[in-house]
Amino acid sequence: MITLRFKTSLLKIISSKSAKIMPKYFLFNPYCELAIVKNAKFYTPNKQFKALVNDLSPLMIWLYDSKIKILSDIQVSEEWKKDIKKLHEFKVDFADFDTLKGKSIKIEDLEVWGKSLDYLTILSKPTFKVKGLETWSDNDKNVYDRFTGYKVLKSLVNSTNTNYISKDLLGTFCKTKEEVILKFQQLFAGENRGVVFKLPFSSSGRGLMLLRKEHINPAIESWIESGLSEHGRILVEPWLDKVTDFSVLFNFESEEVKFLGISVFESLDSGQYGGSLLGNYEDLLPNTISVQIPKLIEDLKGAFRNTNEFKGFKGRLGVDAMIVRDVMDNLILHPCVEINPRTTMGHISLGLKKAVLNPNRAKWVITTKHQIANFKTFEIEMRKKYPYQIENKKLVSGFFPLVDVNLTKQYYAYVLAE
Repeated sequence: MITLRFKTSLLKIISSKSAKIMPKYFLFNPYCELAIVKNAKFYTPNKQFKALVNDLSPLMIWLYDSKIKILSDIQVSEEWKKDIKKLHEFKVDFADFDTLKGKSIKIEDLEVWGKSLDYLTILSKPTFKVKGLETWSDNDKNVYDRFTGYKVLKSLVNSTNTNYISKDLLGTFCKTKEEVILKFQQLFAGENRGVVFKLPFSSSGRGLMLLRKEHINPAIESWIESGLSEHGRILVEPWLDKVTDFSVLFNFESEEVKFLGISVFESLDSGQYGGSLLGNYEDLLPNTISVQIPKLIEDLKGAFRNTNEFKGFKGRLGVDAMIVRDVMDNLILHPCVEINPRTTMGHISLGLKKAVLNPNRAKWVITTKHQIANFKTFEIEMRKKYPYQIENKKLVSGFFPLVDVNLTKQYYAYVLAE
């Protein structure tokens, strides 16, 4: 008995030392890429991103299994807090960013959606007492650049996995309008049914232009000129026959790249994230593809280790990939559409997965005013049509709202379990 007690105490000591220290605050700054490209010490997000922050800040609680304060000036209702606690173990709190003023906190107490110069500038003011505040470097910007993801993609395509897309589908970075248009014309001269323009710094499906016709009008020319002026180059890619989107989710901890999971997601017509299926990828992806996922994970880890931009990188990261259909109607893997060196909605999906009894029969959705005119009416109808059943903090079935409908302006999110 004495030995057993000793072992138990020892295990507690070991586990307490090895356990990751959870942050106290989280800043949802989904506009971080735009602040980065402008090199802005003080960045004011546009109306669309302000709405995104206001409407979807409550989703951040699903990143943690412990109490966390979301740094946002929104005021969710007590009724919503009470409802969400049926699925989330800990009390949900929100705090204005000014709450940090005068408080002596460690940088480990604060996590952010994505690292950027603007919030680091604010926290460096004397009114904030943040110990160990990070600095901003050129490499911090480079890791967000789509060209870094392109380097990873090239290394994967040159690897031994023959089921990745071929080299001729990689696309080209162009630095002048003439180069962009010439590459556009060359791609349409082949068997391609469309061309995609991508800005090096973009987020949430923005900064992309899909062209299905071989015609450059003045509006497109203006988009190209504006993109080159602000970003310096544009990636021109052939449009691929996409079957399924998914993301490979990691966390960079010290020298270790930790694989967290796979999220099979859906995109809106605009390219923005539209939600995710919560089931296991083995059940959601075709077998010919799912059996290749373990190798893809290891290939990505190897590519990270061999890419200078990721040396010293810490925090969450998501790699968007997709299954595409080639000209022979075969399914092949696009292993790295883009890299998001920040928290992603895929990471939130992993947290929501734990809140559902049968993830293979559930999904969560982000929708917009363009799809649903009145969120309140929609919620009332869905609650009535799919009343939720919850057992032991797990959603067994039904509709469950993830945001406070009384606060939402442009975006709304919910879970639906069968």
